[in-house]
Parts: sequence; structure tokens; C-alpha cells
Amino acid sequence: MFTATTFYRICITLVGAVSVRGECWMEPDENGRVVIPKDTETIPANAFRECATLKKVVIPSSVKNIKKAAFYNAGNLKNVIFQKGSLLEDIGNKSFYECISLKGINFPVSLKRIGEQAFLRSGLKKFIFKKGTRVEVIGDYVCSECEELNLVILPVSVQEFGKDLFQWSSLKKVIFRKDSEIETIGESAFNACRELKKVVLPASVKEIGFAAFMGSGLEKVLFKKESKLETIGNSAFYGSENLETVILPPSVKEIGSGAFMYSGLEKVDFKKGSKLETIGEEAFYGSENLKTITIPLGVVIEEQAFEDTGCPEVIFTPGAKIVDCIAKTQGLSRN
Repeated sequence: MFTATTFYRICITLVGAVSVRGECWMEPDENGRVVIPKDTETIPANAFRECATLKKVVIPSSVKNIKKAAFYNAGNLKNVIFQKGSLLEDIGNKSFYECISLKGINFPVSLKRIGEQAFLRSGLKKFIFKKGTRVEVIGDYVCSECEELNLVILPVSVQEFGKDLFQWSSLKKVIFRKDSEIETIGESAFNACRELKKVVLPASVKEIGFAAFMGSGLEKVLFKKESKLETIGNSAFYGSENLETVILPPSVKEIGSGAFMYSGLEKVDFKKGSKLETIGEEAFYGSENLKTITIPLGVVIEEQAFEDTGCPEVIFTPGAKIVDCIAKTQGLSRN
């Protein structure tokens, strides 16, 4: 079998190293094309790191692993083709880091893991998984700072993805497939995605992590029926200036510190049967347009949760129904 070990021995004999920065593990032809030999199981670390002449690579079905930084900063790489029946399971950390000419990639359904920073600052326009893909892990910063990224379709199988996953990208649309199993929206996952206007979160989501949508362009956040959401993390929607209304599912128990701080919220609605227990410190601080909200009974409201909103802070009390800064509590009204 033509394994990575064989390649190592050949390369060490000929050039004294498997891959040297700016050199290529296998030399591309006159068209910039490399066909990895049949029966290869691993593309080793740094194999095509900064390989400027590489434009296209054909990866045989036998390859199971692409190791760390295998195509790191291969700036002219445009096409990555996985042959039919691919057994690929793992794309290592920084594998396609700064591959600025790579606009798309068809992930094999066999894929289980994408490592940290795998496509960071790449030229990807779409990040899509076929139906039946069983990806379990999508690491930190995978598509961070992808300035041309427009569309993401996430697989059903992912339960949690890494922090800063799509931050500072040009992402316009994210789709969670039907029956999604995702439970956590990771820390800063969509931070500063200014082009992202709408997101529909699956019923399976239990937690929105720290700064998950901080500074995003969101105008609508929708929750699927039977939502299991329990926690909206600290600074989750901080600075989301275009977000005017949010209807929170009854399952929510905690709104973290600064969760909607400096947002554009005008109205917050809790669905009937709300289990809300805590509104964290500065949760809605500085949301100057917030004038309408119904606060469930028994809720603990922490310091400055409603300071510098559109109404006097004193009227925001457990059980208060506030409409245009007029509060009604147990049959009484005040403003």
C-alpha cells in the first residue's frame, strides 16, 4: 500500500525533509495539478505548505486524514476534489489556512472532524455539508475572517461547534438542517457578522454562548417550536443594533450579563409558561429603545439590568407588564 510512510522515506532520501516551507510534497504538473496516488491514507502535515504552484489537487477515496497545515497558505489552490467513495474522516488544524483562491469544497459524507482554523482567512464562499454527513466536531476559528463567505448549511450531526467559528466573516445566511442535534451555539460564533440579518435556531439548542451574535447585523432571531433553550449567555447579542423585537421561548431560565446590552430592542416578549429565573447584570443596559416588555413573576433582576433603557429603571420589576413605559403590576399602573 502506498502510505504516508513511503512518501516520508522517499522525500527524506531526495530532499532531506518531507515538506519545507514554500516547497511541495509532490510537484504539480505544468497546469498546477497534483493527483495523490491511489491507496494513500494520509496527507502529512505541511505537505503543500505555501506551495505556490499548486492550483488543483485530486484526493483518492483511500485518504482518511489530512494532517495539520497540509495546504497552509497554498494561495493559488482553487480546486480540491475528493474522489467518489471517499473515506476521509479528519481535516486537521490549519489545513487550508489562508487558501485565498479556494472558493468552495465538497465535503465527503464520511467526514467526522474539522480542526481548528482549518479554513481561516480562506476564500470560501460557501460552507455546505451534504445530507447524511456525520460531522461531529467543527473546531475553533474554522471559517473566521472569511471575507467572501455568504452561505453556511450545517449538518444535522453537530451538537456543538467551536468558538469564533464564523466571526468577522461576510456571512449572509446560515441554515440548520431539519432535525439538527446542535445544543450549543459556541462562544463568539457569529461575532461581528454584520451581513447576517436573520437566524432560525433549532429546537435542540440549549445554550447561546458568550458573545455568540455580538455586534451582528441581526434583525430577526426566531426559535423553533418546542425550543429547549435554557441559557442566553453573557453578551450574546451585545451591540446588535438592528434587533428590534425578540420573542423568547418559555424554556429560557437565564439571561446572562450584558446579553442584550446596547441592542436596538424595542420589545421583549416571553411566551406563556415562562421558566425565567434570572435577568443578569446589565442584561439590557443601554438599549435605549426598549419600552415594552412583560417580566415573569419570581424573576431575580440583577443590578443595572435595565439601566439607560427607554424607560425609568424603577418600573422594571418581576411581574410587570410594561407597554410604552406604562407599567401594570397586580392591577396597579405607574410611569
